Amino acid sequence: MGASPHAAVLAEAADDNAFPALSFGVRVPTHGAAKVHSLFDRAANLELAGQRLVVLLDATSPNVPHGIRLGAHAWRELRASVRVGDTLAFEGGGLRFARTGWRVDLSGARGWHVDLSGTHAGCGDARVVNGLAAASAIARTVHVRAGDPVAAAYSRRLARVKPPLESAIRQLRADTAIDQLHRLLGVGCGLTPAGDDFIVGCLAGLAIGTRYEAERRRFLMDVAGGLDFSATTLISRQHLSDACHLQFAQPLAELAVAITVGAADVLSKLEAALAVGASSGADGVAGLLFGLQAWLPLPQPCSAAQGIERERGRPTHEHRTYGHAA
Repeated sequence: MGASPHAAVLAEAADDNAFPALSFGVRVPTHGAAKVHSLFDRAANLELAGQRLVVLLDATSPNVPHGIRLGAHAWRELRASVRVGDTLAFEGGGLRFARTGWRVDLSGARGWHVDLSGTHAGCGDARVVNGLAAASAIARTVHVRAGDPVAAAYSRRLARVKPPLESAIRQLRADTAIDQLHRLLGVGCGLTPAGDDFIVGCLAGLAIGTRYEAERRRFLMDVAGGLDFSATTLISRQHLSDACHLQFAQPLAELAVAITVGAADVLSKLEAALAVGASSGADGVAGLLFGLQAWLPLPQPCSAAQGIERERGRPTHEHRTYGHAA
């Protein structure tokens, strides 16, 4: 027997209240209660128990492990209706807002994640060498706005932390590495402070530098398990938690993979990663390159970046400036 006209009307009404998601990250839960924590032009943070976040994003935003991306129309409608403090519930196949009845439908959405645990860089491939050298040369030219005292203080702190942190990584001394990373936690301005972004990137670099070696893998797990995020912002804590589970935002993860496989689009992936936020992307890239090179020291030919840029007909990035994320 076919569905009754009354059932069809109810189904259509229910569909009117549902916004289909485009994609969702691997760390989005299937069940649990939450409330709207904060709202931005292109993001809405939802807080679950245990100070865990899920973020709703518009279609122009990149994927993140704890994110759900919505199409343009769905995002406009939802963003206009939700308020800070609204309650919602994750339920089978999506989530529902209690006050408005709006539902985000995940049933047809694409699951998203990039697994760095099985991606490892090696120094035997000239494409890897040149890609890393080019990315490093460009990243070194990125700087913060002059006259920013918070950025200057972070830069001084980072300069003091790098040498003992690099030594601890190479000697596989997890306790020392944790102590040094804690010196960066919460340092810098913004919802995700610069030091936290560097830590996230550093963990990504270490993840792709383990080279299937048990000692390195154990060191990475010890560091990830020993970090205490309580001294930073809630939004930043979620990104750090993702990183400690070896899950990273799309631009950083795709840059890491591009470097490790010697992909031809390393520089376009670098551009995408640097473009995240006002400076979050640049800080994360700096951490990625630091973590990778601490375990995989590669030659840095000074002409590598210029050579690759010339092949593609693009100018070098000698004067690009990035500020700190708000």
